[in-house]
Amino acid sequence: RVNPGALADREALEVARKRAGEFRSVFLPRLSADAYVRGYDVDPPVNALRRFTQGSSGFDVSLEQTVFDWGKFKESSVASREADVFAQDYEVMLSQFKFTTAQTYLALAAALERKEALAKHRELLQRILQVALARHLMEEGERVDVVRWESRKDRMTAELIAAREDIAGLRVALLQALGRPFPEDFVIDRGVFPFGDFKWSGSETKYFGAESREVAEEFWVEEALSANPALARANSELAAARAEQSAGSGWFLPRIVAEGGYFNDEQFPTQAPVAVDEDGWYVGARASIPLFDGARGIKKRTRLKARVSELEYRRDEATLAVVSDVRRAFHALVGAYDRTLFSSRVRRFAREALEETRKRYELGEVSFSEMESELDNTLRAELEMVEAVYDYYLAQLNLWRAVGYGYLETYGAEWKDVVGRLQSYLAAANESDDN
Repeated sequence: RVNPGALADREALEVARKRAGEFRSVFLPRLSADAYVRGYDVDPPVNALRRFTQGSSGFDVSLEQTVFDWGKFKESSVASREADVFAQDYEVMLSQFKFTTAQTYLALAAALERKEALAKHRELLQRILQVALARHLMEEGERVDVVRWESRKDRMTAELIAAREDIAGLRVALLQALGRPFPEDFVIDRGVFPFGDFKWSGSETKYFGAESREVAEEFWVEEALSANPALARANSELAAARAEQSAGSGWFLPRIVAEGGYFNDEQFPTQAPVAVDEDGWYVGARASIPLFDGARGIKKRTRLKARVSELEYRRDEATLAVVSDVRRAFHALVGAYDRTLFSSRVRRFAREALEETRKRYELGEVSFSEMESELDNTLRAELEMVEAVYDYYLAQLNLWRAVGYGYLETYGAEWKDVVGRLQSYLAAANESDDN
């Protein structure tokens, strides 16, 4: 709604559509009015001694209707096809814009999650260190290297500062993508890309399970062949070139115009005492036939034929690129899904181990070094889980981009339509296997 680049592309699309409308308007009736004054140098009769002049004045109101004009008809068709190309250009831009904006939003959500994980770890570390120092002062525990631990806290503080800088930079990037300033109370909606309460639904398990991956991959390929705007643009460009080629093949066809109107003409010869006044209605038709257009037409038709062949290859190349991109994106998503499952298990085990070790540490059953080791393992597991979830969401966005959606709001109306088609596709494939 407000991004300047998106608005400029939208206006370019409107210009192309209006240009197509201009070409179509040539088939509307044309009403014109003409007024004129003319003078003629007339040769005198044989027995006259000098030349004399003759003049006329009048007006003409006419209505013309083009009945057949191959060139204008095909120009209109070409302009309409070119408007389709502009429309697909806009869809390509819009898809990329949605992907870039969602990717930046995702990176910002992941940066916030990393900052929170670091802050929680630093807070837990501070509490455990206070317990260790209290035990050391009471001579109930092992000796604590305070200098080393203060240095470690400083490093974590530096990491938090770096995380905040990342967040600030990503906010600016999101501002640039959206094309509008942030309000003072701008808050990232964590529900768009949930990290902390990330859960697998039955759909992910079903669609990315080993038994349905090959079928789901073919579904996404078919979706891309019907929905990808870059591929649609290649087809529209080819259709425009074919329309232009067709326009050049009918250069020899006539142009037929029907006309009618009212005229008034008054002639006033210099040698005659009385002017002649004529007026009346008229109806007629005229046709013009091109006889020879020189070598220019032949060369143009040869060029257009080569252009069509080129665009056919370009269309095939675009199809291959889209299919390959979708397959790569789908396999990347499946890999990210598997890694996220693994990271989720590692994080769960690390949290459980940390909680058990913390309880034993408070009872004095484990050393501070063991507690420190579990803290490091848990932080590493938490950050790896954030990265795994980020990679999964990013792989999902890449699949949407490759297919041509740009971005699908999870559980939104468009998402539900896609999931419904995927369910039908899987059901049909299972039924075919059973048969």
